Amino acid sequence: VATLSIRTQRQHIYAERAGARVAELSLDQGEISAGGLSERFRELEIELLAGGARADLDELVALLRARFVLQPEGLSKQARGLALLDRAGRL
Repeated sequence: VATLSIRTQRQHIYAERAGARVAELSLDQGEISAGGLSERFRELEIELLAGGARADLDELVALLRARFVLQPEGLSKQARGLALLDRAGRL
């Protein structure tokens, strides 16, 4: 039986504007293991909260991109694990 394991450590903070929370930033670090293969990851997720506007999100992303090298990830952690199983010939 092929197994897929995702270990994640999450830290999060909130972005505020005028004293109101507008976004939640989560830094995930961990490892995806499947079919004898593994892949480490470190990713930042930004979620716009009910008190935020699209302009807040756009400004936050622009500030982060000016300071850090960020690359969008198009696949979920689960999809990456399934790809590892596929590469290992276990799907």
